[in-house]
Amino acid sequence: MGVWGRDVRKTPQVVGVRQNLRLIVDHGKVPMSVDSNVQTNWGATLGGGYYVWRSGVGITSDGRVIFVYGPALDVRTLAELLRRAICVRAMQLDINPDWMSFMYYLPRHHPADPTPVNLLPDQVQSPERYYSIANRDFTAVFAR
Repeated sequence: MGVWGRDVRKTPQVVGVRQNLRLIVDHGKVPMSVDSNVQTNWGATLGGGYYVWRSGVGITSDGRVIFVYGPALDVRTLAELLRRAICVRAMQLDINPDWMSFMYYLPRHHPADPTPVNLLPDQVQSPERYYSIANRDFTAVFAR
């Protein structure tokens, strides 16, 4: 996880890429940019609210992945939660209750066709979300 061109580059070791917004934790610190132009930089919210359902993912210095989500969060609070969970880098994921989701993939039948599973049972979106045609999000998975 990092800034493309600064921390991450396309090399043979890169196995996956997700394009997203700027980091909300960078080198273990919350940048001031989390407070700037919240609607423009961090997504349109239901009813234009500032404190809404938000989710984020971070990585610790020893490689652990941390997922955080909750209601009534602003971007700074989300970032601070990830920083307090000792993430060195983190990014906001989805916002608003209907889009909050985190999936993982199991290579049940074949690694080139993994089975998606919702991390949390109350997620509105199907774990198949990224396997369906959508104008909002998409994922491409390639076998090596």
